[in-house]
Amino acid sequence: MEEEQVNPAPDQEPDKEEFSSMSRLLFPLFVIFILVMGAGAFFIGAQRRIQPSPTPTATVEATPTQEPTPTASPEATESPSPSPSPTPTLSPTPTPLS
Repeated sequence: MEEEQVNPAPDQEPDKEEFSSMSRLLFPLFVIFILVMGAGAFFIGAQRRIQPSPTPTATVEATPTQEPTPTASPEATESPSPSPSPTPTLSPTPTPLS
């Protein structure tokens, strides 16, 4: 009987070469990507150190107050009430005599 020699499949060798060439290409790209991300994080951290972000603490804001008006006669100041309605005049009612 003849023994058949088992040769490695010819497809396996190009796959290994293809994988090694791809890893040779991807490894530097991965390193560059990591460096760029680290530089971006460092830059953002440096910017926040210069201008700190506002913290969510309660702040007291000045509210405008009414300006003090000089003392004036009551006729000069207007009343804050809505439009004045005419007051009815009271007439004396006659009392019935019994």
